[in-house]
Amino acid sequence: MNYAGLPIFTEVDSEEGVKGSRDPLGIQMVWTTYGRNVVKNLSTITNSPESFATLILGIRIIAQLVSVHKIDRNDFINKFLLFEQLCGYSRCLYNIDKEIDRNGDRGVRGVTRVMNNLRQDSFDISLASQILSDQKVYGIWGLYISSSEASGLINKDRSDLNDELLNIESSIKTLVDRYLQKDNELVEKIKKILTNKRTPINLQKNQDRQFLQSTARWIKDFIKETKELIFQNKLLFGSPLQQELWQKINEISIETQTPYSAAVTPIEIQHVIQKLPPDSELRLHLSRMLEAEKLLRLVNQIFYTFLTGLANKRSEKEINEIIKIGIKENIKTYLPIQNKAIEEVFRASDPVIYKEYWQPLSEFFNREDDNIEHLITILMGLNDRVMQARKSGGWVNTINNEKVLMVPLEPEEEIQSYISSGPMRYDFFIGSIKNIGFSLANL
Repeated sequence: MNYAGLPIFTEVDSEEGVKGSRDPLGIQMVWTTYGRNVVKNLSTITNSPESFATLILGIRIIAQLVSVHKIDRNDFINKFLLFEQLCGYSRCLYNIDKEIDRNGDRGVRGVTRVMNNLRQDSFDISLASQILSDQKVYGIWGLYISSSEASGLINKDRSDLNDELLNIESSIKTLVDRYLQKDNELVEKIKKILTNKRTPINLQKNQDRQFLQSTARWIKDFIKETKELIFQNKLLFGSPLQQELWQKINEISIETQTPYSAAVTPIEIQHVIQKLPPDSELRLHLSRMLEAEKLLRLVNQIFYTFLTGLANKRSEKEINEIIKIGIKENIKTYLPIQNKAIEEVFRASDPVIYKEYWQPLSEFFNREDDNIEHLITILMGLNDRVMQARKSGGWVNTINNEKVLMVPLEPEEEIQSYISSGPMRYDFFIGSIKNIGFSLANL
C-alpha cells in the first residue's frame, strides 16, 4: 500500500491560532475560553507594547481635537487610521536607521506595505493609502481596542481614555496629557496631519525623516515613562494569576539564562508548575492547559489526516490504516491524557459537547483503541455539531455510502509526535504575556 504524499497528522493554522471556518472541531472556543481563567485582557495578537502605546496616544490626541471641534466625532476612527500609519512608518524607519532591524518593526500591523513604501522614499498618509487591505479591521483599532477596553485603558464608548485614578493623583488620561505637553511641537505636527486629508512624506527631505524618527522615539519614551502604571499594572498584570504567571516565567528565564522566545512550550509551563505550591490555583489551571493541549492537537491532527486522505481520493480502508499507523507510532508521546483535567477545561466552554465527543475521544486514546471507524464517526459528529452552530454544514458528507469531502483543503505541515520542548499549538494567551513582559523588561 502506497502512503506517499499523505502526511500523517497535520496542523491547519498559522501561529496566531485556528480561526473561524478553519476550525472545524471548535477547538478555538475551548482553549480561548479556558485561557481566560488566567489571562483576562490579552489576545494572541495583542502582544506589542508599541501598538498599545499607539492606540493610547492616538485616542487621546484625537479626543482633544474632537473637543475643540477640529475633528468631527464621526470621523474618530478614520483619523486614528492616519495616526496608525504615521506611527507604523516611524517605528519601522527608526529600526532601520538605528540598525536595530533592517526589516523594520515586525510588530507593526501592515509592516509589508509600510516597508515597501519606505523603500520608495515617498508616500502619503491618507485614507486612500491604507497599510492593510482593511486597516480598520486588521490594524490596531480592530485588533487592540477590545483588549484595551478589557485592560481599563479606554472608556466604554471608545472615545477617550479612562479617567479612573491609577494612584492618588493620576488617571491614564492625566498621565497621557502631561506626556503630550512635554513635546508640544511634535504633537502639534501630528495634529496637523490628522486634520489633513492627505499628507505627503518624502524621506529625501531631512525634516520629514527627522520627524518620523522623533515620533518613534516619542512612542518609546512614552512606554518607558508609564511602564509601571500603565503597561505593567494594566496590561501585563491583568489579573492576579496573570501577574503570578509572568513573575514565574521571568524568574525561570533569569535563572536558566534562556534566550527570549515568544513561543510557549510544554516544558516551560512544567517549569512554572514546579515552582508553584501544590494547592496553587495557577498550578491547577496550567496543569489542565497542558492536558488540553495534548488532546486538542492530537484530535486536530487526526481529523486533518482524515480530510487529506479524502482530498487525495484515498479509500476509507487506506485512510483508516494510515491513521492507525500514525496513532501507533505517536500515541505514547501523548499519553496518559488526564480525563478529569480535560473535563474541567471543557466545563468552561461546553460541557455537553465534552460528554458527547471529547470524553469519548480521550477515553479512546487512553485505552489505545484501534477501532478507527468509531474514531472517525466521533470526529464527524463533532464537526457536524460545531458547523451547525455556525449555520453551516459538516465538512464531510456520506453520499451513496461513501464519505465525501465538502470543502477545499489547503496543504498541511506534517507533525508526527508531541514534543514537550516544541511550541504549544494552543498557548492559552501565554505567548502575549511573554512578549509584553520581556519587551518591558528590556526597555
